Amino acid sequence: MPNRKSILTHFETLYKDIIKLFSDSAFGLFIIKLFGLLALGYIIWIIRMNKIEPFAVTADHSFILTYFKNTLVFFTYLFLKIFGENAYLDYSKTIVGIVSGRAVFIGIPCYGMKLMGLYSLFIIAFPGKNLWRLGFILGGCIVIQILNVIRLAGLVIVYTYYPQYFNINHHVVFTTAVYIFVFIMWILWVRINKNEFK
Repeated sequence: MPNRKSILTHFETLYKDIIKLFSDSAFGLFIIKLFGLLALGYIIWIIRMNKIEPFAVTADHSFILTYFKNTLVFFTYLFLKIFGENAYLDYSKTIVGIVSGRAVFIGIPCYGMKLMGLYSLFIIAFPGKNLWRLGFILGGCIVIQILNVIRLAGLVIVYTYYPQYFNINHHVVFTTAVYIFVFIMWILWVRINKNEFK
């Protein structure tokens, strides 16, 4: 069993390593860029969620939101059809469901834009080659949307056949799976570009 002195020595070493890391100029620049980009993203999110004019009207009727809405509705419907479900969709109400079953409404928080933004901000802030960075962001965002379609189709199936498990799958299981993917991609990006800090 470790004694008190060895535990204190361990924490002293850890403290010194943290101080050394934060005194590194490349790491400091990364932290400044990351928090600056997060602050900008947060301001945009506040404007969007609080419907601050004139941005709210533009945001609500933007091409980007319409594209994400229609893409998710269509591919969720297609995914259900491929797996043999008698699915239907309604673009105007942004719903996908199973005939004689249940439907889910795909709201703006389900579009995955916030998650893709968070993923992209980390990749932009961390050092790396710009061409690789662009590919990593595009590839990651495409995979996030594929996972999102699988998540939404799964929610339709769960809501139809096992409605008692809908809430836990909606708020915990499927969401956690997507966040784990994003975390793995961040770790991969850091490992690929770790020499940039040297």
